[in-house]
Amino acid sequence: STAILLFTKTNSGGTDDVWFYDMHADGYSLDDKRTPQPENSDLADILARWRNREAERQRARTDQSFFVPKAEIADSDYELSINRYRDVDYEALEYDPPRLILERLTELMSGLNMRIIKSVPIPAVPLDLQHRFVAIAQSVEHQKASQRAHLAELDTLFASLQSRAFRGEL
Repeated sequence: STAILLFTKTNSGGTDDVWFYDMHADGYSLDDKRTPQPENSDLADILARWRNREAERQRARTDQSFFVPKAEIADSDYELSINRYRDVDYEALEYDPPRLILERLTELMSGLNMRIIKSVPIPAVPLDLQHRFVAIAQSVEHQKASQRAHLAELDTLFASLQSRAFRGEL
């Protein structure tokens, strides 16, 4: 996910509203090659909507772009994550009653042949390979913890930068 922040120095009190756009594609593949995919880009739509921002004021927070009052952002400690302000429509899902699900499961299990199931070979992984796997998994967890700490530090620095930008100190 990428955020693009545009600030315009107004010399007249600052910004009243902040425009958010949920960009899904930048015109490049998401793999490490970043192959151009111009047919898969939101950039033209972003520019068109940016140039016609007044029409954006009527959009709902469930839309791909919408405005949020600066006061609301200030009340949220200048958090600029679109998901903080987006309204999400949840679709209600209906499931069969648990008793019916259990009855179906019982029916399915009655057709199982335990002799065949017990005859399926289950490989025994050598202990030294299990230990190597544990060491690798612990190393990955350590790296993830380190990355989370670095991310927290970056979030703090970014929040400071946002606050200074909204106060017009940049």
